[in-house]
Amino acid sequence: KELLETGNPNPLKLSEIMSKCGQQALRAGGVIRQLMTLLHKGESVSELIDLNIAVLEAVNFVKSDGQLDGFRIEQNLATHLPLVQANHLQVQKILINLLHNSLESMRESGGEARTISLSTRIAADNPTMAQVSVSDSGKGVADTAMLKTIFQPFYTTKPNGLGMGLAISRSLIEAHNGKMWVEQNIGPGITIHFTLPFEI
Repeated sequence: KELLETGNPNPLKLSEIMSKCGQQALRAGGVIRQLMTLLHKGESVSELIDLNIAVLEAVNFVKSDGQLDGFRIEQNLATHLPLVQANHLQVQKILINLLHNSLESMRESGGEARTISLSTRIAADNPTMAQVSVSDSGKGVADTAMLKTIFQPFYTTKPNGLGMGLAISRSLIEAHNGKMWVEQNIGPGITIHFTLPFEI
């Protein structure tokens, strides 16, 4: 706009600027579509759910989606886990997002390890909460200080990523009175944990 108002527009510069504007508009549209999908008002009802069943369904979805491609998901699900208070579809989507992130990270790392570990248990520091952990052996983060930014909106290491998946996932978990955090593994990769409250 400023170039046009000066009366001396540079066609190459204008083309570059408009291209960037177009990319950002598409990015913003993608963010809105993802928000609408994850925060659809028809999915906002909280209910009593079996967390292990939600995990199994998410794993089966990823398998049927053809995403594993030689990778495997190792499950360690606690027996007799009490029901949690949450939205079933939203928890499923969070789990699917975490599994997809782990698979992408492991593909990019090119390492020999090809297993994702997914576990459920009663949270060690709070027996009123269930804890889910998704651990991969992907590329992780180069600097542990970056772990603090991983949940920030628009933070992404993916070339075509929106940087909203983890931000939305954590917001949904917090809306259910849980919490989500990340830890650097001793070996390669990271582990993302989240908690949800048991039935009151």
